[in-house]
Amino acid sequence: MEAVSQDEELARQASKNPDPPKAAVMRMRDWSPELEAIATAIDRIGEVVQAVIAVQGGKPPKISPFPRPKTATDKLNDPRNQHKKILSKVMITQPDGSVISAAEMAQRRRNMPAMPLR
Repeated sequence: MEAVSQDEELARQASKNPDPPKAAVMRMRDWSPELEAIATAIDRIGEVVQAVIAVQGGKPPKISPFPRPKTATDKLNDPRNQHKKILSKVMITQPDGSVISAAEMAQRRRNMPAMPLR
């Protein structure tokens, strides 16, 4: 870690890219009960900061929760996945009489070229 922090070439490359790197996704094997307790404490401190600012009449900032690993259950309960499931059940009758799902219709529309403006 020290070698990376002292690498001048890496520092030059980082200074050329103004966008901060995306946070790495936490893997379940790296997660522990201790890290869960720390994450919960960090989240609660953020809530206290928001409450103190709100009580003083200010507009509290949005403080993101500490990142946690995603499980298969989290992915299944994701609202976007639920929306896709509903779309797949809605059927649309085409002008030629064929029936397709709303999800397939949305996919076809995304793949269509844009209509020229008049």
